[in-house]
Amino acid sequence: MGTLFDQPERKWLNDFNIYGELDAIEIIMNKSHLDLTFSDVVSFLTMLELKRRNNLYVHNGDIFDEQMHGIGEILERIENAIKNK
Repeated sequence: MGTLFDQPERKWLNDFNIYGELDAIEIIMNKSHLDLTFSDVVSFLTMLELKRRNNLYVHNGDIFDEQMHGIGEILERIENAIKNK
């Protein structure tokens, strides 16, 4: 469901595959040449996910601010139209 006017529905990505994730962790461990443990890689991936989540949160806040500004302008026009009658 869209938030304003004709916004398309979001497409959810449901392609999580635990074996693919484990393979990716193993590849990172083997190719890093840093003697990383499984827990190290999981910690780094968690850090990257938190960074992604924070970026999305800020981006969503910017969009919300723009939407509220647009609604405020519409309400001002309605108010001015009512005052001018």
